[in-house]
Amino acid sequence: MQRYDENLQKAKAEYQTIFTEQFKAIANNKATISSKDVDAYAKLLFKHFDANKNGRLEANEL
Repeated sequence: MQRYDENLQKAKAEYQTIFTEQFKAIANNKATISSKDVDAYAKLLFKHFDANKNGRLEANEL
């Protein structure tokens, strides 16, 4: 049980690091995220994944 708890704490810490990095990427070094920030980040991600450059994501592109 102790190992489970240790692994759980480690996973939580790793997820927090990931979430912090995602927040920084979306917020553009600001303390808050606006809907415009989310829209801009979504467009950036879409452009990155749209390998066919056809304006649509297909399962094989992910």
